[in-house]
Amino acid sequence: MKNRKLYQLFIASVVSAAMMTSGVSVGAADFSDDAAVAAEQSVTSEEDAAPVVDAGSDFSADTAEATSDVAIDSTNFPDEQFRIYLQNNFDLDNDGKLSASEISAAKTINVSGLGISKLTGIEYFTSLTELNASDNKLSSVNLTKNTKLTYINVGKNSLKTLDLSKCTKMQIVVYSNNQLTKVTMPAKKYLGNLDYVDASYNKFTTQANAGLNIGDSEAVGSLSQVNASNN
Repeated sequence: MKNRKLYQLFIASVVSAAMMTSGVSVGAADFSDDAAVAAEQSVTSEEDAAPVVDAGSDFSADTAEATSDVAIDSTNFPDEQFRIYLQNNFDLDNDGKLSASEISAAKTINVSGLGISKLTGIEYFTSLTELNASDNKLSSVNLTKNTKLTYINVGKNSLKTLDLSKCTKMQIVVYSNNQLTKVTMPAKKYLGNLDYVDASYNKFTTQANAGLNIGDSEAVGSLSQVNASNN
């Protein structure tokens, strides 16, 4: 057992070095509990710690799940391009509002490449399962109300931190090509369906900061690929 632990710690150091210096994707099998011991000693356990919402986030803690009509206006949705997208795709009766039924019917939002700088209002869409907000101008995004998301792509933005701690049903998550220094993932017990993570082209200095200190192969049995290159 002692030799096995030493071997896994050696593997962890190799994985960490590969993540920071190489252009090669890292295999999911390399992330074991024993291999992450050194990183976990300096990182608070995500099972025990309450999720921290970035101070610069657009999300308001007072925002409640929509149970009545939500006006598609600059108060609820400050970004004009986001408003236009919502009007064109979800305001089915063209009344300038989103009813509770229109909001609950929204399962996919694809705003890739629309020049959006704020996703404020995304918190109303609590039934959302797929979000593609890649290739925009986002400096922050908060998805703590979007707990049913299975697919998340926020790549090619200007994000510095990302809180995914409430996204407990993730299967595919892409946050490449940002300025990220910290990503908070859900607790290990919620990562059973996670299949693919792209954390490449950011500013991470450790596996933990990249959101990749995610436990043993049994906890993330579906994880097939992690791309942490160019950090």
